[in-house]
Amino acid sequence: MEEKSVWQQVFIFLILFSSLLYTIYFRKCPKCKRRWAMKKTGEIKGNTGFFSREDYEVEYKCKHCGHRRWDTVRHDSGGHG
Repeated sequence: MEEKSVWQQVFIFLILFSSLLYTIYFRKCPKCKRRWAMKKTGEIKGNTGFFSREDYEVEYKCKHCGHRRWDTVRHDSGGHG
């Protein structure tokens, strides 16, 4: 019973730590270096259809300096094939 409780605490810690790391690292503007600055604009390059097997890009914009960045979203093939 005690071992299960320890693993639950480790799991909760990993979830909290990964969300904090995402917030600090991935939402930081590479130009002005401000944190929590990058917001998704909704613009998409590439084919995002249901049957598409291509990668596509999503645009992010800094709310402070206006810097724009395109991040590639990889298509997961699902292991078929």
